[in-house]
Amino acid sequence: MIRLRASFLFLFLAGLSPVVAGEWVRLDGVLFDRKNFADGDSFHARHRGKEYIFRLYWVDTPEPKSMGLTERTNQQARYFRIRKGELYQVADAASAYSGQVLRQPFTVWTKWTDARGRSQQARFYAVVRLGNGEDLAEALVRRGLARIFGQQSDHPDGRTHAQVVERLRELEAEAKKEKIGGWGFGR
Repeated sequence: MIRLRASFLFLFLAGLSPVVAGEWVRLDGVLFDRKNFADGDSFHARHRGKEYIFRLYWVDTPEPKSMGLTERTNQQARYFRIRKGELYQVADAASAYSGQVLRQPFTVWTKWTDARGRSQQARFYAVVRLGNGEDLAEALVRRGLARIFGQQSDHPDGRTHAQVVERLRELEAEAKKEKIGGWGFGR
């Protein structure tokens, strides 16, 4: 409750309208903010002069070594069955990939659901549709750069949570078969 109040207070002080979680909202022409970029699944963006932090639904990219999240990186390394040094290589690749594909304006779908995090700013779960029409979460999993993990939700295109996860598992199986990203370290 305190976190929710703090989020509304931040939005009010920042001159933004508080929003209520629930229905999907579509933001077109969103621009990536490189200066505050941390990893492949969470990023700062601007839309119509307002700044937001978005975190992808359904996926989790490895945390960079600089974040110092030991337990989380241990879990991520176990998921991919790789060593920590290899995991940090995947983290760097995921960050580089997201940073590259987000250079062009993109579409964000969000329900304004609190995505927690360590930032003082509010962070919201989102679905990102890239300029080429590709879903960023799916693209990361397909390239072996993210694990299937995270907030559950239906998809704005009408798929249920189970259908989204099924599709992500198919894409992960392709990445494993091709031994790319986190699946390419030979174990």
